[in-house]
Amino acid sequence: MVIYSTEECDGKSRAQLLINELHPAIFDHPLDHVPGMLLIESFRQMAFLCLYKKFDVYHENVFMKIFDIDFIKFTELHIDTYCYIENICRDESTGQIKMVLSIRQNDLLTALCHIQFSNNG
Repeated sequence: MVIYSTEECDGKSRAQLLINELHPAIFDHPLDHVPGMLLIESFRQMAFLCLYKKFDVYHENVFMKIFDIDFIKFTELHIDTYCYIENICRDESTGQIKMVLSIRQNDLLTALCHIQFSNNG
């Protein structure tokens, strides 16, 4: 897991990122910022957690049709970092679920992610 301590903050779900600089795959060389791979994984984990909590949908019942990320600025090490669910909506006729997630440090946006899920089958 790369996220923990989920909570509601200002009407949005958020989770703190667990930034383990000793992780051999994510930190495979010295860095002065949080690797993009960790941000991508935090978006994925937060999205699936939200699907389960909000819609009782499990990861094996959906697939990611769209996963689009904008890296706005470097996400710095040693600063509290959070992944937020900015927006979520479900199309009742198709079952597709769209989400907007963000990574923030000191309330400043460092990365933005758009995800669209479709039903398996």
